[in-house]
Amino acid sequence: MIQKEPSNFLLPLDLLRDYKEKPVGVDFEESKKIIEKEFESAGVGVIYTSFDVAPRVSVFKYIIFENYENYKQKDFTNNLSLALKSYPVRVSLFSGLEKYIVIEIPNKKKALVGLKDALEDCVFDELTGKVGLPIGRDDNMSNDVVDIRQRGNIIIGGATNSGKSNFFHTVIASLLFQCKPEELGLILIDPKRVELYTYKGLQHLKFPVMVNAEEARKAFDWCMEEIDRRFDILQAKGISNIANYNLFAEEKWPCYIIMIDEFSDLMVADHDYFLKQITRIASMGGAVGFNIILGTSRPDPKQIMPKEMVAEFLVQISFSTASEQDSITILGESGGEKLLGQGDMLCKQSEIDIKLPKGKKIVAGDKVKIEKIENTPWRFQGFFISENEIEKIIEAVKAGNYIDRKELSEVNKDLFDKAEVLAKKNRELRAADLNDKLSIDHVTACRLIDYLLNMGIIDYTHSCKAKKLPDNITDEEKLAIVKKILYEERCYSPSAVQRRINITYSEAEKLVNIIQKQDGVTGFNIED
Repeated sequence: MIQKEPSNFLLPLDLLRDYKEKPVGVDFEESKKIIEKEFESAGVGVIYTSFDVAPRVSVFKYIIFENYENYKQKDFTNNLSLALKSYPVRVSLFSGLEKYIVIEIPNKKKALVGLKDALEDCVFDELTGKVGLPIGRDDNMSNDVVDIRQRGNIIIGGATNSGKSNFFHTVIASLLFQCKPEELGLILIDPKRVELYTYKGLQHLKFPVMVNAEEARKAFDWCMEEIDRRFDILQAKGISNIANYNLFAEEKWPCYIIMIDEFSDLMVADHDYFLKQITRIASMGGAVGFNIILGTSRPDPKQIMPKEMVAEFLVQISFSTASEQDSITILGESGGEKLLGQGDMLCKQSEIDIKLPKGKKIVAGDKVKIEKIENTPWRFQGFFISENEIEKIIEAVKAGNYIDRKELSEVNKDLFDKAEVLAKKNRELRAADLNDKLSIDHVTACRLIDYLLNMGIIDYTHSCKAKKLPDNITDEEKLAIVKKILYEERCYSPSAVQRRINITYSEAEKLVNIIQKQDGVTGFNIED
C-alpha cells in the first residue's frame, strides 16, 4: 500500500478554506426538563449522563436503570418530538452492560465542517503508511477517517441534494492530497455527467471520465483482468497482498479506486453484469489494491442494492432518504428518513467501542462516551468542500505543484528474508536477536521487527516479558512511558514499545505517531 509520512501531504492545506462557524444548540435546561418528563410519563427510570452540541444536532444521553420493559421507542420518539416542538427528533437505544439512550434534536443553528478540519486532525497522522478517507464529524466532535486498506469499499444512498456528491468530492480531494498519479489511479463513472466530470484531464485518471454503461463495461473488464493478473503474481511469489508485494518490488503496483455517482443507471442498463462485477471487486479487490465507492439516490432493494451486494461493503452510509424503506435498504434499519440533509449522515461500520466509567456504578453527570458501534449506524456531519476549493486543488495537481515528500526508507530485501527465516522459528523474535545473528545495528533491527509485526509474522501480544500497565493509567502517563522507551531505544519504533509494555501493535503505532508529531519529526531514527 501507499506510504506517507505523518502530516506530510502533497499539497498545501491553504488550498482549503477555514470554516469558523459554530453551531447553536437547543436550550439545555428546558429540553432536559421536557425529555425527563416524557421518560416519567412512560414510567421509565433514567439517569442523565451528558449533553453535546454537534454540528447539526444537540445530543442528550441517558441510561435506563429501571422499568426498561415500559420503554417503547416509536411511541416515545413521537411524543417527545411533539413535546419539544421539533422535527425530526431521532432516538437510539444501545444495549450492552447498560441500556443507553441517545436523543438527537435539530440545532437552532447548524455549522459547516470543512475538509481542512479533517486533514489537519491528528487522526490522519495515525494512518502513517496508509491512506485515509474522511467520513465526517460525530457528536463527540471527533473526526472519523477510515483506512482505505481496511475499509475502502463504501456504498452510499440518499435523496437528491442530501450530500452524496459532496462526499465524493471530499474523498477525491483527500486522495489528491495524499497520493501521486503513480501511486493511485482513479476510475470515475458519472452517468449524471455533472459532478465527477469536473475531474476530466486529471493525471490520476486511468480512463477518461465515463458517462454510460458501455464505457463503464470496458473499465470493469480491465479491472477484473488486472485483479486476476495481480493475484496470479502474488500466488506465484507466495505473497498475500499488495502491501507486502510493494514492500520490496522494484516496480510498485498503484492502487485503484472506482467511484460511481448514481450507479443505479448502470444496474438498469445491465443488471446481471454490473451486479456480478461490483460484488467481485468489493469482495476480493482490496487484497490487490482495488476498492469501490458507489452512490445512488434510488436504493431499490431488488434492482439496485440487493442484499448480497450491500453485504460486501464494510462501510454503508445513508444520507437523508425519501422514505424509511430506503434507509432500511441502505443500512438494514430505519433512521435515514429523519436526517436533516446537506451532509447529515448515518454511517455503519464493523467496529465497537463503548467507553463507560471504570470501577463504579454509572451516576448522573458521568461522561459516557460511545465511539463506533458495531453494525449500528452512527451519526456524522459530512465534511464540506466548495467548488472554488475543488478548482484550486485540480489546478495544483495538473500543474504538478507538489510539496517535496521524503519517502520512507526500506530495508534491504535480502536482509528481510534472513530476518523472516528467524522469525518463523521464533514468534517472539526481538531486535536484540537480529543484532546478534545478522550483525546489524539496533535501529535497522527495530525497523525489521516493525515490518515483521505489521505483516503478522511475529506477535508480542501475549508475551510474558512485556510489562503490564495499571488499569487506571491515564493517557498522559502512558504517553510518557512510551516516550521514555523510544528515547532509550533511539528510534521511533512501535515494536520497541510493544516488546516492553503489554499493548497491541496498533496502539503502540498510534502512540509513536503522536510522539513523532510532538517532536516535529517524520523519520525513524532519534538523533542526539
